[in-house]
Amino acid sequence: MIGATATGSARSRGRGVTRRLKFMAFALSVAWPMAAAGQEPGRVAGVVRAANTGAPVEGAAVRLAGADVVVAETITGPGGAFAFDGIAPGAYVLGVRRIGFAAYSVPLEVGPDGLAPLDVRLLLDPVEVEPLEVDVEGRPLRLVETGFYDRLEDGWGTYFEPEWIRTRTAGFAGLSRFVSNLQMRAPQSRCPKVQVYYDRKRIGDAAGWGTSRPRSINSGGTHQPAVEPPEQLLDELSVTDLGAAELYPASSPIPLFALNDTTVNCGVIILWSDWMAQMEREVPQMGRVVPQIEVELCEPAGRAGEVTLDGTVEDRLTEVPLPAARIQASFAPAGERGLHELREIEARSDSTGRFRFCDLPSGADVTLSPSYGPHQGEAATLRVEPGAAARLVVPVTVPGAVVGRVVNGNTGRGFSAVPVVLVGTDFRAVTGSGGRFAMENLPPGSYEMRAECGGFESPTQRVVVSEAQQARVLLVLEPEDPGSDLRRCDN
Repeated sequence: MIGATATGSARSRGRGVTRRLKFMAFALSVAWPMAAAGQEPGRVAGVVRAANTGAPVEGAAVRLAGADVVVAETITGPGGAFAFDGIAPGAYVLGVRRIGFAAYSVPLEVGPDGLAPLDVRLLLDPVEVEPLEVDVEGRPLRLVETGFYDRLEDGWGTYFEPEWIRTRTAGFAGLSRFVSNLQMRAPQSRCPKVQVYYDRKRIGDAAGWGTSRPRSINSGGTHQPAVEPPEQLLDELSVTDLGAAELYPASSPIPLFALNDTTVNCGVIILWSDWMAQMEREVPQMGRVVPQIEVELCEPAGRAGEVTLDGTVEDRLTEVPLPAARIQASFAPAGERGLHELREIEARSDSTGRFRFCDLPSGADVTLSPSYGPHQGEAATLRVEPGAAARLVVPVTVPGAVVGRVVNGNTGRGFSAVPVVLVGTDFRAVTGSGGRFAMENLPPGSYEMRAECGGFESPTQRVVVSEAQQARVLLVLEPEDPGSDLRRCDN
């Protein structure tokens, strides 16, 4: 999937699982028809929906596994539909994963005529993440790092700290109207427009319909301006996206990332996000969930010397697409060199985890830095050429583990050197002394586990793996022949 060379150890680790799955799927494509010779292939299809609303789920990763390997996999489209054709009759496990929903798996028995369309219902499940804000002497680390408190102490502007924002957002919905309230509490610009920045990026303009005189300060926040801010101002954000704010009047020292001729003459509004607080307040009974926004990928202008870079963003552990991820791209403009001349642009991934940068200079070395909420992925650098594509990974899901023993049902003694597998995956382990085994770095979800021991029955046992938790399993194997006195596997 990589169309150009990229750096980053996390990226190479993320590709490891993919390579193994693709290799196993290739091997299966050769061996499976032989095992099912003389049987007509069937079809497995259905729709993935949210259990609480019935709405189709786009961007879900659907995998069909059989004989301990992945037979087929796909990503659901806008209607939540999936379909696998040419599936040989037999026993399978269908697994579905989507960030923000609980992992889903169900055993299937495919006959010569295939199966009736499946209606897969995914239960909502919070994305458990580390808190975004870490206190440093009572201050959010994120704002300390941006220089917010250093500027507050200098006192050149008007500053609104997180606690002030949290206690005064009641009654507001859209962020643009709350920005109007902030402007009434600070010296206003005489300019028709005031530039607005959000997390260091310019995102639009607000109306500068006040004056630069102190009498424009309205500490009560009761005045409603006659002119509304432009609708395009943070049109994807609500007031709960706001964590802190800075307002600077004209001719005051402006932070470098917002410094230009317009902001020097008209002042500037600088906003800082509160991503985690947004999620917790929007769905308090669920905790933290994935942000739901609509993202349209850009369309290239087709100018000479410019190319388009496409890519995907995935969870490193589960390889599930990440919707609404942020990707920052930095590169030198065409014909220019030097770190001080780097351009920075940003894109968001759509509901299927895809992103696109249009009209990049051909041959430029672009550094891509992905993030998903508070989670930061490792940067990847590649050269932009026609057909180039990038696969970025962000560590969102915390892995779990399974530890256990495999014992002889007749004697109670542990079996050593016995393979243990998670059905439908490439995760496996071999028992050691006393029949003990361990599997680490497992994606959270429900699995079927089996020990392979010749001469003994090998029933599957369900095990649930939770994030950052260790599940314990005891696999008891009984001889296939009840009268047998087997002490070892005849593998």
